[in-house]
Amino acid sequence: MASIQTMISNKNFNEPHELFDNLRAFFLSRYSHINLSIYRFDKTDGSLEFYLGDAYSNAKKIHLKRLDAKDYVNERAALNTGRFECNITLEGFGGKGAVKIDEYILSFGTRDEHFEKNIRDIHAVFSVGLSELIRSKLMIIKEKYTDPRTGLYNPKFVQEVGSKKPYSIVRIDINDFKVLNDTHGHDAGDTVLEDLGKILGSSVRPDDKACRDGGDEFILLIDSSEMLAIEKIIERVHALMDIRNEKSKYPVDVSIGYCLYDAGKTFAERVKIADEQMYSQKTERSHVYRLA
Repeated sequence: MASIQTMISNKNFNEPHELFDNLRAFFLSRYSHINLSIYRFDKTDGSLEFYLGDAYSNAKKIHLKRLDAKDYVNERAALNTGRFECNITLEGFGGKGAVKIDEYILSFGTRDEHFEKNIRDIHAVFSVGLSELIRSKLMIIKEKYTDPRTGLYNPKFVQEVGSKKPYSIVRIDINDFKVLNDTHGHDAGDTVLEDLGKILGSSVRPDDKACRDGGDEFILLIDSSEMLAIEKIIERVHALMDIRNEKSKYPVDVSIGYCLYDAGKTFAERVKIADEQMYSQKTERSHVYRLA
C-alpha cells in the first residue's frame, strides 16, 4: 500500500474532488469488488451528503438521525472517533469500513463474501499515516484556494483551475451591497457575504464549484451545458435566499446572469456574457432568466 502514499505525496491537487477521485481510482484498481463512497458531513442537520462515488447506488443525502441505529454504524463511529472503524459483522445499510478525514467520510462497501482481509488491509494503511497525509493535502488546497470570509473557492482558483475547464458560468452580485455597508456597517456586510456563501455552497452539485470572485461578486462554475441544470441551481439560490431573508435583519436580493458552455467561446468570453446579463438584470430588477 506504500504506492498510494507515494502517489498522494508526489502529486499536487487543485481541489478535494481531484484528490478523492485519485484515491478512489487506486482502491478500485486494487480491489475491484470494493466500493468507495465519499460523503461530506453536514453539521447543520447531522446528515451525510453524497460527494463522490457511484451516484446510482448512493442516496444524495443520508439523514442518520432518521435511520435505525443498526444502519451506517461504522460511519457513525468514525464521526465520533475520527479513526478507521471496521465492524465487519454488520447487517444494516452502510460500509464495512469507514474513516473521517476533516468533513469527509470515506465509506468502504462490498457485497463480496471474502472481503474481510481486504477491509483489514485498508484499515492498516489508514492506521499508518494515510489519513494524516490526505488531511495535509486538503489543508494545502484550502490555504491556496479558499476564500476566508465565505469558505468558497477564491479568485485564484477561478483563474488557475476553473478557467481551464469546460464550465458553464453563473454570475451573482448582491444588489445595493454598498448601501448596506454604509447604512448598517461592515459587520452586517460580512454577515450577508457569509450567508450567501452558505447558500451558494448548498445550491450547487458536487461537481460544480461555488466561488467568491471578489467583493460582493460570486461565480458558479457549473459542470453541465444543459439549461435545465442552470435553472435548477438558480431556483435553489432564490428559494434559499427567500428563507434566509425571512429570518434576517438584513434582507438582500441578488442579480444573476449566466452563459452555457460553448466550445467556441473562451472562458473570459463566457464570463463577459454572464456579467452583461447580470448587470442588465440588476438594472431591471427582474427575476426573468434569458438564454445567454
